Amino acid sequence: MYLLHRLDINEHKAIHKEDSEIFHDIIKNNMFDKEDANGNIIRYENKLELITDRAEIKKVLDEKFSSRHRTEEYEAGLPSATVISSGLFPMNIDPRRNGSKFPLLKWFNNTSLEDMNAQKIKNKLSLDSGTLIHAVLENAMNDVDTRIYTKKRSLDKYISMACESPEIIKMIDNFEDRKFYFVEMVQATLKRFFENEIEYITPVASELFINLPNKIQGSVDLLCYYKKKLTLLDYKTSKGSKSRTQLIDSGYVRQLYIYSRMLYLGGYITKKELEQDFQGVIAFYNWNSHNSFIHEFTKEEIDKCKAYTNFIYNFYWKTMTEQEDTCFEL
Repeated sequence: MYLLHRLDINEHKAIHKEDSEIFHDIIKNNMFDKEDANGNIIRYENKLELITDRAEIKKVLDEKFSSRHRTEEYEAGLPSATVISSGLFPMNIDPRRNGSKFPLLKWFNNTSLEDMNAQKIKNKLSLDSGTLIHAVLENAMNDVDTRIYTKKRSLDKYISMACESPEIIKMIDNFEDRKFYFVEMVQATLKRFFENEIEYITPVASELFINLPNKIQGSVDLLCYYKKKLTLLDYKTSKGSKSRTQLIDSGYVRQLYIYSRMLYLGGYITKKELEQDFQGVIAFYNWNSHNSFIHEFTKEEIDKCKAYTNFIYNFYWKTMTEQEDTCFEL
């Protein structure tokens, strides 16, 4: 793989080597230009450079994709599950192919610096909302001594616990001034989940951080029994809804594959448990419309991500270790 670099914001996206010639054709033919409603051509300069030098790619992977800037428990130089499942997932930029992410490439190049910064503000609101929702769910799942019928009615208690957490107050800017908004948002977003789903969940381990030395690291939201089946449950939050197919395309199911391997390789589940009656669930919380959705994925569906996930994982470690003759896989 190669990397595309937008210079003015110092951000990178991955593409396949096979798409490098297409990228140069896009630049040469001004394919970043677009036509407005009146038929006038709007010209956009190219703001991207293609990085093909292996040493430079290695430097970017180390500085931008190796968990160097994450929380203290993350080890610098070791990739996170999120990086492998989505951060390095390459764009197919050939506009002639179905399913191409060429519009994403145009957005990456054409969006102004001002709009990029505005988008970062929106992303921060989404991140803050997700942070608080995760904290409330963690409080609920760690409350193992409370009976189910009481837990179903304890949403306000778990929200209060999260709002009093020094970690939450530190992570969310101006939290005290924005607290009323966040509390109302979480109450509305999680209400349906607490009423309809939480009674079917028996937690085993919540917010389980796993570090596999020289392999990968990441935090599993919840290992549990959901409807009496051993389940890897991952929380996702967003302003907009996502369909089951969109969850697959976004890399969330690749993340389930990685987490399932981490649970097995870390000794948290046995090979028999992994191969028999194991499932993945994405609990998706839409904080704008206040809906929650449960999407269940079988072990067979999760394992369909194996080849592509290991392709990206192999690229990362071959680049970082410069060991071309070694095959890396989870």
